[in-house]
Amino acid sequence: MVSTEPYDAICKIAVVGDEGTGKSCLVHRCLESAYNDGLPPTVGVDFRIHQVNFDGLSTRVHVWDTTGSSRFGKITHAYYRIAHGIIVAYDSSDAAALDRVEGWLETVRNYASDSVAIVLCGTKVDLLSVEERRRVCSRANAIASKAGVPHVQTSAKDGTGVSAVFETITREVRNRSTQRLDAAHPRSKSIFSNYCSPSNPCCLPWPWLCAGLGGSSVDGQRGLRTA
Repeated sequence: MVSTEPYDAICKIAVVGDEGTGKSCLVHRCLESAYNDGLPPTVGVDFRIHQVNFDGLSTRVHVWDTTGSSRFGKITHAYYRIAHGIIVAYDSSDAAALDRVEGWLETVRNYASDSVAIVLCGTKVDLLSVEERRRVCSRANAIASKAGVPHVQTSAKDGTGVSAVFETITREVRNRSTQRLDAAHPRSKSIFSNYCSPSNPCCLPWPWLCAGLGGSSVDGQRGLRTA
């Protein structure tokens, strides 16, 4: 059911990553506030709508949950081109998942618009020990820092970071929209102007947001700062 709640803007987000990463569980947890490990694999693209409210603004988010199967590449790549933002998800519990992240980032760069916002998202962190989470986060932060994108650790099972990742990508989209508007019309004021960059910690209150641009992070459940 589509919400009739009024909104200030529309943001189109694609969620991409390997098969079995937990993309659908992540989207389901965000939209339904519940965990469902019985969701069938996505075939092609699944479309959902979500409303995000923060900074005094309401944004209607169109979420495209894409399959990780390469045989649907021509279909999913078409969504990359029209997305305002892309969440690149990897399975934190898969030791080899981060080896494939740079490939996904390269695919996004090749098919998405130059202005697309990107967030790196680790899933299933509930399956990791404290030390494992620290180690995975440190490596993921390095990849995110190199790519110039934020990194968020999440768990669809316990809810860690789920709202944060969607708010983060929406903020990134807002920031880029404001920059483009300011460049084209310096005196214009956008509804997206109430935004600070990821490098400004005052705008990122979530403790589980990993500082992909800075190289450190804070574990949301245990308060552990990692480097």
